[in-house]
Amino acid sequence: MSTLDIPWAPRVILAGRTFRLPVRAAQAPLAVQAPGFELLGQRWSSRDGAYYYYLRAPQTSGDYTLRALQQGQVAEAAIQVRSLDQLRQPCTFNGAAWPRRWLLELGWASTKHRQTLQDFPRHPADPQIVNWWLAQDDYTLWRQLPPPELPRAHFVNVHQGCP
Repeated sequence: MSTLDIPWAPRVILAGRTFRLPVRAAQAPLAVQAPGFELLGQRWSSRDGAYYYYLRAPQTSGDYTLRALQQGQVAEAAIQVRSLDQLRQPCTFNGAAWPRRWLLELGWASTKHRQTLQDFPRHPADPQIVNWWLAQDDYTLWRQLPPPELPRAHFVNVHQGCP
């Protein structure tokens, strides 16, 4: 792969929260600049063609830009770090009210206007994957649940699949 890319990153994250930042790049020297963030670990996934950087957000609220640099290419991701009190303040993003809670003083109206589940062909379960999930203890299974800031549609479990 010759193009440097950050396929997704959290738009807003709670101060001090850990998250995973994927960077798709060729297997060559790669630098990630994340001022204020603590790098907890990293790994290469040949299956996904991406480096995964595990980062802890700063404790200080602010708007941050993370950069990946490789052979003259630059990929950026803008991340808003907010305190819990700031995240609780009502705001609008992409036409939706945040935080997404039913305000008790208002009437409730659904924002869903169409079917959102897609009809994909079903494949039989892979016995090896099923056996892996069945062999795990409760502690391991609970640790598979991502924190609220991570997008649920991406990278739930890239190696064993979603249970």
